[in-house]
Amino acid sequence: MHPPSAAPLDRPPRLSTLPAPSFLRSALQRIWQLLRPHQAGLIALLLSGWAGAAQADTQWLRQAQTLTETRPHAPATPPADWAAARSVALPDEWSDERAGPAGVVWYRLALNRPAAGAAAVAPVADTALYGLYIERACSVLQVWLNGHLVHDGGRFDEPVTRNCHRPQLVPVPAALLQRGANVVDLRIKGYPLAAVSSRQRAGGVSEVEFGPYDQMAAHHLRRLVFAIRLPEVMSGALVLMGSFMF
Repeated sequence: MHPPSAAPLDRPPRLSTLPAPSFLRSALQRIWQLLRPHQAGLIALLLSGWAGAAQADTQWLRQAQTLTETRPHAPATPPADWAAARSVALPDEWSDERAGPAGVVWYRLALNRPAAGAAAVAPVADTALYGLYIERACSVLQVWLNGHLVHDGGRFDEPVTRNCHRPQLVPVPAALLQRGANVVDLRIKGYPLAAVSSRQRAGGVSEVEFGPYDQMAAHHLRRLVFAIRLPEVMSGALVLMGSFMF
């Protein structure tokens, strides 16, 4: 005589029969909202591909004079005496050679005014807009052009602004450009490798690109989307999908 069979266990329904969870639809909508402000840049990238070759009117600034700021509470203006400055090639990574304490370092670069602007009758007659693109300035950056502050990237006092992974775009009106040679001063506060958790957070500055603003803005948008926005969106999507699977 056979024992009575046990009651069949309830089996979970198949995934194909489950209704689509509302929070998954909300997650997809949220991802679209994050990407929507950058859809113009994404479309431009799809149309133009990765044709990022330098234009004829683009200048790459790869040489600089550098000084360490010795008076931390002095007014934030470019140094008047550069006799003790040393020459460096950009990019300059502090993790490679600078092991001193955290501090402020100045970089002085030479910039030539574009030929189209030099042909103008007077600097104010040239209404063109140019841009300085700095892919990496760690940790916080100020930019001076011919003694004029044109960009302030954040706090130099604690808590210091951390922009190591954020590219910087600086608009430069042609009225501020002198005929011939111009002077660009970068003021950067950063930390040595021993004071941070990784080499990517150590102080330093990349090479600087100068050209028409629309070209620099497109370059900046590409970097911002693929290095900042897209990883943020993908991380959020992975968290939401992981929660759904759990």
